[in-house]
Amino acid sequence: MQETTRELLSKLPVALVLISEPGVLVWANPRACALLGQPLDQLVDRLVGEIVHPDDRRQAASRVGSLMSGDAGPPIRYRALRPNGVQVDFTAESTTATIDGETYIVTVLRELTPAPASP
Repeated sequence: MQETTRELLSKLPVALVLISEPGVLVWANPRACALLGQPLDQLVDRLVGEIVHPDDRRQAASRVGSLMSGDAGPPIRYRALRPNGVQVDFTAESTTATIDGETYIVTVLRELTPAPASP
């Protein structure tokens, strides 16, 4: 991905991740890193199934296959455990895109976990 494209995607006000065909997370913007509670270097090169809640792993793997076969489908709800043990609930809405000749899954994550109450 060209640097100017990466810079633009990093500034978007949504959580965005790119996933390669075998289901490996290859890039995440700062909002996605914040949602998942991990820095980029701890997310890249990991299978999506390693990032989502253990009970959601089978669904995530199936979704990667469906997307690569051309079935976008509706947004799907997932859970992830942040390194501090806090569970985050989110929806993932995905499509595929060809970038530099490679097909990727482009996913927007939307957090569903309620924000903590203000004091």
